[in-house]
This record gives sequence, C-alpha cells and structure tokens, in this order.
Amino acid sequence: MGPDAAAPVKLLAPLPSGGMAVVWRARLSDGTAVAFKRLRPELLRDPDLRQMFQDEARLCERLVHPHIVRLLKHGEDGEGPFLAFELVDGADLREVLAARGRPLTSEAVHVLARALLGALGYAHGLSAAEGRSLGVVHRDVSPSNVLLSRAGEVKLADFGVAASGIKTHQTRYGELKGKCAYMSPEQTQGGVLTASSDLFSLGIVLWECATCRPLFDRATDVDTLLAVRAADVPALAAERPELPGPLTELIHQLLQREPEARPASALDALQSLDARLAPPQTAQHVRALVDEHLSRQLPVEVAPAPRRRRTRVAEAAAVAPAPSVEAAAPSNTPPPVVEAVAAPAKTSWLPAVGGVTALGVAAGLYFAGPASPSETLPPAVVTPAPVVAPPVVAPPQPVSVATTVEPAPVEKKEEPAPTPRPVQRLPIIPPRTARPAATPANPVPPAAQGHGTLDLNSEPWAEVLVDDQPLGANTPLRGVRVAAGRRRITFRNPVLQLQQTVTVDIANGERRTVSARLVPEDQ
Repeated sequence: MGPDAAAPVKLLAPLPSGGMAVVWRARLSDGTAVAFKRLRPELLRDPDLRQMFQDEARLCERLVHPHIVRLLKHGEDGEGPFLAFELVDGADLREVLAARGRPLTSEAVHVLARALLGALGYAHGLSAAEGRSLGVVHRDVSPSNVLLSRAGEVKLADFGVAASGIKTHQTRYGELKGKCAYMSPEQTQGGVLTASSDLFSLGIVLWECATCRPLFDRATDVDTLLAVRAADVPALAAERPELPGPLTELIHQLLQREPEARPASALDALQSLDARLAPPQTAQHVRALVDEHLSRQLPVEVAPAPRRRRTRVAEAAAVAPAPSVEAAAPSNTPPPVVEAVAAPAKTSWLPAVGGVTALGVAAGLYFAGPASPSETLPPAVVTPAPVVAPPVVAPPQPVSVATTVEPAPVEKKEEPAPTPRPVQRLPIIPPRTARPAATPANPVPPAAQGHGTLDLNSEPWAEVLVDDQPLGANTPLRGVRVAAGRRRITFRNPVLQLQQTVTVDIANGERRTVSARLVPEDQ
C-alpha cells in the first residue's frame, strides 16, 4: 500500500459517487478488485479540494483495522489524484434497512454496536509516531457508510470528511460536514468537534436499526437540524422491550444531548457492553442480513425455460386462407439486455451482484431466442368455414379546416319583410379586463407543498438564518433543503456587524442559488 506514480486500472462499472469525487468498480493490474475513487475533473483546479483528497489518502493509509475499509493504493497520474479502496462484496446498511422494512434482530443490533464501537475506538485513539493523538473524528457516521459483506464483515467507510491532526486542510469554523439527520447537536452549531460527536451519530444509527424508522430526519434540512438540536429521543424500551437492557441503555447513553453525558470513549462503551452482555457470533448474523437482502434482488428458484405455447385456434374463427401462427405472433425481436453492473444501486465501495447480470442475460436470451424444432407443435386441425367477405367501407375523406358545410335547406313560411331600422354605430369598447386587486405590502403566496433546494453564498462570509431559524453554518452552503413557498433568508456577519435579508419564492423540486453582498448601510 502507498503512493504510486501510475495506476494501471481497468474501470468496470460506475458506483454511486459524492459531490467531490467519482467512484468506479475497477480492477488493478494485479487482478485486485477495488473501489477506484477520483476527484471530479471540473474540481482538479481547486487547490483546497485537491489538498482534501490528498489528506484523505494520508489518513486512510494509517487506518488498518478489521472493521474499517482498507486503502490499498493511492497516488496521482495524468488524470489527477486517485484512491483505490478494498471492494466490499455485499450491501450497505442503508440499503438493508430500506429493503427490509422491519427492525433488525437484537443480535444484529448488538453485532453492529460492537463492530462500530471498535472501529471508532481505534480511529479516535490513533496517534502520530511521536505519541501525539491525531484527534481523528469521522464526522459522517451514517447507515450508508456502514458496509456489510457476504462473508459476515462489518466495515466503516468514507473518512473523506474526517477531521484529524494529520490533515493540512482543515474545515473552517462554521462549515457543516456530514448528513444532517446523523449529526450531533454540537455539530449542527458548526463548532469544534470531538470523538463524542461520532458516538452520538452512532447512537442514531443503532436506534434506527432497532426501530426501522428515522430518529431525526424531517421534511427539510432546517427542521432536521432543529430536531437534532432538541435531541428528543423516544424511549427505546417501550418500542423494543425484547432488546437486552445493557444494549438499550448503551444506545440512550450515546444519544445524550450534552457530550459530557455520553460515554467517555468508544472503547469504554465497548468494554462496558461486553462486561454486561455476552458478545454474539458476528459473522453469522451479518451473513444472514446480507443473504436476506440479496435474495430480494434475485429469484429464489430459477425454473427451467417453459415450452413455447401456441394459441389454439377455435373452429368457428377459421378464415380461409388462414394466416400462419408465426405471422400473427408478436415480433421476437430481442429486447436490450442491460447488465446490472452498468448502474448498480450500491454504495461507493460495493460491487455489482454478478448473479443479477447472469440471470438478466439468461432471461434475455430465453425471451429473444427462436423456438427450437423440438418445441414446434403440430398444426391444429381446422374445419373450414364459409368465407365471409368483410363489408367494403370507404375511407373517410379529409376535410379542410377552412371548408364551410352548408346545412340542408329548410322550408320556411314566408313572412313579411321587417321594416328597416336606421343603422346605429356603437362605440368600440375595449375588452374588459379585471382590475388588479390592491397588492399588500408583503403579499402572502398560496401555501406550497414539497420542498426545494438552496445554494447560499455571500461576500464576505455570513451566518445563515432561514425564516429566522439559524442553520448553525456559514456561507458558502450547498444543498440546503427548505419547505416550498416564500422563504426569508438572512445573511449575518457578526464580526463586521453586517446583515442582509432576502426573500425567495421556491417551488417544489426547484433548486436556486441565492447570493448576497453585505455592505454597510452608508455605502
């Protein structure tokens, strides 16, 4: 493992990627299957992003733990920097929870708790060669970054936004990293984070595994951040009374609003749990989860190809000359066969399921292939019926739009001619238009449904409030979800005593960019 001037790699299929990098399922020159990660081409000229990418490599090559995804190779070539991670054959926890639709078993929750506490404890305790703690904080502990393998492994992935003393590019104060629904209360404030923040995020993950429903996720990012800050956690024992008491108590300890009330460290929490609850068989329960999940994507049993059946011709429906069954049958043009590896719904580190590809190809060949001679049935015996010629119907004649159709003449009784009246010329009156109603000073638009997305920026930097609710983050911000309708965005720089408020109307599904230039009132 380590830097390499070139990366002879064969890209196989794209994997779901983030906003900064693209990820491919690939194979190195020595045959090793990897998740190959590159910085997006349009971002290569950004020195800060390049430095963050290199910092991720420097940190990940130090992380060698059975429950953390390994970095196998990194370096830079003609296309820019790259990272090659081990490829976990299985599924991520987010996929498993979404497809399963019901809580995990007590044993599975226990297994995940032990594995992730061990991974975080190792990362948090990582130190430099001289013994100085590196202060690693993952900052993005969420179900999509927890990988489960067919072999029964649990792996924590994606330290790309982690903070540590090994990095040369650090996040500015006030910048948000990670997913809103899995942040800690102190993380939503944009302050300096400690390892305790990761423990709170882990508590959210475990609570959702035990209940199969989101804890803090709301319709918009603002509502989600407010829910995280309140940290109002329903009693888990009321929803899952069968969970072991030590496991329930651990999850609630991790979800304490104040960092001081949480366990002192991940390793302390792990040791306390093991002292009170016997560890389960890790591989067995993880394998069961992955097998159950993948079985939903593949048929449980593949039946042999059925014999082709021809529609039996009814005696009374015979017409001479009878058209051949082959001519009347729909076309056997083969549909396009799409391999599952072309766009797998997997996390950044997961391979496509080869079985899906094989079955897709087999199904395509079956439906596309012609009938074999052994499948040809003897022609049906048909009693000839009298040939009835269909009535000849003249096609409808096209009618021009400008054609005038004269009505049939109708006999009318002659009436005396009316006495002619003098022609009155009426004044020409323009079409009546509705008079606009008086517009109030601050019109209220009709209530909108759904949500939109805002990208926010300002010069200079500013704190951001949406409808007077602080986001706890400074500009620039991207991908802020807000309720559709009229929103009031306030940019505030407390250092320079500058503030500006902008009103924005945003529709459901719309994405808008809002920029502000903060200047003193006298300018």
